[in-house]
Amino acid sequence: MWSGAFIATLGVVIATFEPNRELAFEFVSGFMKTTRTRYLVEPVQGDHTRLRRVVELSLAGRWRLLWPLFARSARAGRDEEVTAVKRILEEGDL
Repeated sequence: MWSGAFIATLGVVIATFEPNRELAFEFVSGFMKTTRTRYLVEPVQGDHTRLRRVVELSLAGRWRLLWPLFARSARAGRDEEVTAVKRILEEGDL
């Protein structure tokens, strides 16, 4: 199993911002170019809201060989990331 520090510089832009509906980031440079992460907010029964995170992972060149590691890492960090986004949305820190 791979472990250790990994540092990279990646360019990211906000691709979509629809208040109370969707926030999407797209990587515009680096080895993850064209990867997109979307947060979708959907009303559900009563006063509850569903927050979904959708990642469209795209790796360039030889980085594709590391696909399984990136997928595992993305899954490992999703709960913490979704919790942080949920807090920001609920507190209105945008």
